[in-house]
Amino acid sequence: MEVRYSHTPISIRNRMGDAGRDAHVALARLARSTLALRLSIPYLVVGGIAASYYMPGRITSDIDILIHEADAAQAMHDLTAAGANLHGALTIAGTSWTLDDGIGLDLLTSRAPWIARAFAAPRSWQGIPLIDLPYLAMLKMVSGRRRDEADVVGMLAYASDDALARVRHVVAAEMPGRVEDLETYLFIGYAERRTKEADMQ
Repeated sequence: MEVRYSHTPISIRNRMGDAGRDAHVALARLARSTLALRLSIPYLVVGGIAASYYMPGRITSDIDILIHEADAAQAMHDLTAAGANLHGALTIAGTSWTLDDGIGLDLLTSRAPWIARAFAAPRSWQGIPLIDLPYLAMLKMVSGRRRDEADVVGMLAYASDDALARVRHVVAAEMPGRVEDLETYLFIGYAERRTKEADMQ
C-alpha cells in the first residue's frame, strides 16, 4: 500500500550548518581523488559520497565506486597503473584499495539486470558520475547492512515528491518484491525527519 507524505526539498549545506560545510569540504576532496583516477571504464560513485548528495549529515572518509562485473579486470589494471594498492576482496562483490593520496576506495562490481539502466542515467556532482537516487536506494536495500538501511531511510526522508515518485516507479519495476520494504523505509524516514524538525523549533 502506498502512503503519501509531504516532502519538501532542502538545501543540505544550510540545514547542516558548520559541520555540514566541513563535511562538504571533505567530500569535495574525495571527489577530486575520484576524478584523478581517470578510469578507462564506466563507473558510478556510490556509498557515502552519493548518500551525502541526497541527505544531510552523512559523512564519509573513503570512496565507493560501482562498475559492471565484466569491467573488473580493466578497472584493477587502471587502479594499479594509477599507483593504488590492493588490499583484498570485500565481503560483498568487489575489492578494497588505497589510492596514492591515502584515501580508501572500494571497487564494487555488479551484474544485476538494472545496472545498465543505472549507468544510462547518472547524476553529476563535483564533476563525477553519481548514481541516481532510485538505483542507490536499491543498491543499499539489497546489501542487508544496517548502515545502508539507515542511509535509505535518511535519503528518502529528505527526497522531494518527484524524487520519491521516481524511486517508487523504479523499485516497483526492478524489485517488485521489495515495494513493501520501501514503504516501511519511507514511513520510518518521514517520522524521524518530523521528530528532528520538531526538536529544532
